[in-house]
Amino acid sequence: MDTAQILSFITNHFLLVSILFVAVIALAVLELRNTAKLSVNPQQLVTCINHKQAILWDLRSKKDFDLGHITSARNISTSDIAPELKKLQERAHRKQPMQTSQKVLKQQNTSHTKEHNTKKQAGARKKNTDVPVVLICSNGAQSGHQIKKLTKLYPHLSYLQGGIIEWQQQKLPLIKS
Repeated sequence: MDTAQILSFITNHFLLVSILFVAVIALAVLELRNTAKLSVNPQQLVTCINHKQAILWDLRSKKDFDLGHITSARNISTSDIAPELKKLQERAHRKQPMQTSQKVLKQQNTSHTKEHNTKKQAGARKKNTDVPVVLICSNGAQSGHQIKKLTKLYPHLSYLQGGIIEWQQQKLPLIKS
């Protein structure tokens, strides 16, 4: 197909070509928005670590991890992410049995206190399922790729935008193993 044929097609089917162009642009924007929702910048990650007790999984090689990683990060291979997320989901959905002292205390409480305790326990379970998991790699590309495949498995999954490189550029601390 030469240039003249392409130009002829575009002019003869201008409406169709315009719709196709708009659709491609809309898909690109939608994809960028979805990816942006899944990423956290270094400052947001610090907040997640301090206030939400985020779980950090570093996808880099053991050698790179040992040279420097974010405090509380765990070195994990990409093949282990899905099984670990499933374990996390199972733990979160499993109802923790009440301890004996809690059972006795609950029997002695009034109905108002019982209702308060039940709401408190439900809130604790909800918090366990809301723990964010953040994937970390060198530059954000590998963890960003993994995230797209795994968000259906665990809704509170994100990745560090820019990876360890961005973390270091922000002059945030790393620890060595």
